[in-house]
Amino acid sequence: MRNLLFGLVAMLLFAASSSGGPVAASAAAASALPVGAPLAYNCQWTQRFKNSAPWTGNMTITVNAEGIINGKYKSTSIKPDPFYGKIITVTGGLSGKDIRLSFGVMPSLTVRGEVMSNGIQGTSSYNGGTLVFACAVAKSH
Repeated sequence: MRNLLFGLVAMLLFAASSSGGPVAASAAAASALPVGAPLAYNCQWTQRFKNSAPWTGNMTITVNAEGIINGKYKSTSIKPDPFYGKIITVTGGLSGKDIRLSFGVMPSLTVRGEVMSNGIQGTSSYNGGTLVFACAVAKSH
């Protein structure tokens, strides 16, 4: 009986994976963001436990079927924003709702957070402090 059960499970997995069925589709379905479409966000960085002006910017990313993220971030705030006047490469990964975004600046800056229905929220360490990162889905005009 046990061998029959294992045989049936193996047969179902093989049939689904070779036909592009549920097993192949589950990788894309597990993503909390649409695959292959450019996604635009309005972003804000605030320093936790400090009363200072937030840094703001616009981010556009694309997620592929494997959950790899590529995109750009452009600062829209004024000095003392360390990103002031820069367009920065964004890379990262997505697994379900968990997201990691790495911004191509020195010192390195990586956000770890979660995808929400209306944006992205996370935190990162930067120059000895903690930054809270919040992005809202940009409204198209």
